[in-house]
Amino acid sequence: MTKFIYRLDLTPEELKEFKDKLDVELLIKFKKIEISEKKIDSMKKASSVKIEATRRKFENSLLRLKEQKIEPTQYNLRKYANISYTTSKKYLELLKIAENNIKGISKNNHRVLDEKEIAELEINDKCIYELEKFLLEEMEN
Repeated sequence: MTKFIYRLDLTPEELKEFKDKLDVELLIKFKKIEISEKKIDSMKKASSVKIEATRRKFENSLLRLKEQKIEPTQYNLRKYANISYTTSKKYLELLKIAENNIKGISKNNHRVLDEKEIAELEINDKCIYELEKFLLEEMEN
């Protein structure tokens, strides 16, 4: 019989909240695994690198579709760029937000953030900021 390991990331407070409601047999199987700050930072960095690569792939796909005069829809991004429907949906939504943010402004008037400020942004806000820069560059070309 194949044995599976299921992982549930909880803080000690979250565990205490529902621990009393669990069966004793389940509680016996709980194992506490500590994760170092270094490992957490490493995981965050890996996630941000993957997100950055996905955003760039999305931008490049938009350019290719534009050159081929194909509308950038979820279906077309899947068909021509092999970007999943969920990913394309997310980035198309972020793209619309970025388009609304830059209406009526030029590249020179766009807010400029230094690397520290960019690093402090939430993931979606960072993507929106980068997409705004991408759109403004495309408008100038």
